[in-house]
Amino acid sequence: MLSIDLVTNDEKRTIKDMHERIFPNVYLTSDNLLENDKDKYVYVLHDEEKPISYGLIKLMKGQAFLEIFAIDEPYRGRGLAKPFITSIIHEAFKHQDIKKIFLVVDDNNEIAYQLYQKIGFRIQNQNVSYHIHHHV
Repeated sequence: MLSIDLVTNDEKRTIKDMHERIFPNVYLTSDNLLENDKDKYVYVLHDEEKPISYGLIKLMKGQAFLEIFAIDEPYRGRGLAKPFITSIIHEAFKHQDIKKIFLVVDDNNEIAYQLYQKIGFRIQNQNVSYHIHHHV
């Protein structure tokens, strides 16, 4: 049975490990993800009480941001992402001053891009980012 709740202290190690496995080099470290902050909400999707996905909603000045979202590899492709994201979006809108929810997605992440459009997100801006690799 699937359920959605805020992350508990007992689950933080599991979510931290999942985050480091899925996003080993992302800007948001697992410690930052799970740090206590009154404006951050980490939701967890459970399958029979086992955490299989997480999403971070961050509230700022009347807006919410879906900061990061992930489903553990063995559970991908089962149609879980859309209902999970939709549920945490509904939770964010329960905060009385939240009128918009934003997210950022990499242009090359076509699966996520299509999912977010199906949920109802629309492109507001397209950003370009640059990087350089140091070769030794």
